[in-house]
Amino acid sequence: MMNMSPAPVVQEMDWPTAQKAILAGQKITRVAWNNPVLCVFIAQFDVEWLVHRTAEGRLDKLVLCGADLRATDWIVVREH
Repeated sequence: MMNMSPAPVVQEMDWPTAQKAILAGQKITRVAWNNPVLCVFIAQFDVEWLVHRTAEGRLDKLVLCGADLRATDWIVVREH
């Protein structure tokens, strides 16, 4: 019989809570984006920027829309 452990519980957050996770060094994403490659984190270039990794792997400065700011489905990206 195969030993199956339960999936980890994912805590969804609002944007203010997600910001705290980013400031603590974590990467976050939205459940609605449905792609864990798409994530938000702080990157150091000439100054620190809030960046978004695209599905193609490119890093862009993050511009949030109102829907993202009101969203409550932000989660921490679990790195493997």
